[in-house]
Amino acid sequence: MKDNGTPRTGRPPTTSSADIATVALELFLEHGYEATTLSDIARRAGIGRSTLFRHVDSKGDIVWHGRDSAEAAFRDSLASARVGSPWRSEVVRCLVATLRFPDDDLHVVRLRMALIDATPALRAHLHVTSRPTVALLADFIARSTGSPAGALEPEILASTAWWVAIEALFWWARGDGDRPEAVVRRALAVAGFPGESERPPAP
Repeated sequence: MKDNGTPRTGRPPTTSSADIATVALELFLEHGYEATTLSDIARRAGIGRSTLFRHVDSKGDIVWHGRDSAEAAFRDSLASARVGSPWRSEVVRCLVATLRFPDDDLHVVRLRMALIDATPALRAHLHVTSRPTVALLADFIARSTGSPAGALEPEILASTAWWVAIEALFWWARGDGDRPEAVVRRALAVAGFPGESERPPAP
């Protein structure tokens, strides 16, 4: 049986977006992102290309799915953050706000982060395209610390917090333990960004 020229396999067809993403991400990890084609994904999923294109437009759609909404959640959280002290715990709160997703999405998120971690081109893309969001964080830190816009200290602090959170997610993706929110909080605390419950009491 064929659909748009792509033969089905013997496995039951996979037609939900989450299942297709899982199949695709597993293939990317097995054979490499660049080496895997959309036809490979359709074949592994047991569907035709026309069915696949009802769910995704490109391989990039699969890798970066959910990123826009996560960064929007971060920007919304940052817009409501309290300028001033304790600004470090506000940074933690805003970063953790990007990690809200249902339990049944965790496996897909884990595969997605593992793929980005293992693929230099995807890591580089993430680094370049994160700059505007990191700049917003640097502006918040500058206003909170009374630093001039564009000063070195808030730029370094913002980059540190952002990439510590990302690297914590990469570490989480290599294991099967804590929730990602807990891992990000732990990593940020190690880097000098304690959460609300970890701040020392006021004198």
